[in-house]
Amino acid sequence: MRVDSLEAALSRSGCLVTACSKHDDSYKAALGEPWDLVAVARCDVTVAKAARHMPDRSVPLALLPTGTANNVAHSLDLLGEAEEIAPICRQLPHVRSTSDSAKGP
Repeated sequence: MRVDSLEAALSRSGCLVTACSKHDDSYKAALGEPWDLVAVARCDVTVAKAARHMPDRSVPLALLPTGTANNVAHSLDLLGEAEEIAPICRQLPHVRSTSDSAKGP
């Protein structure tokens, strides 16, 4: 799944998309804004970075698996293409994490 196709699909589904990169500090400022939902595309490392820098833990974090490993998304059965995921992004089930760390094999 390409990020630009994901952005387009989210926009078509009625989401206001503000894209930023984990490779510069703009994502930290963006995460400080008041959002209804934060969607994170790419891999587990990107998801972890976003989760660590979200000041408001009450905002849902949607995982959009566009990277390679995507272990977190796979463990939650969040699989599919941009056109499948985008329309249901606002209706995804909420899974509350009770731990701030995880250990894998």
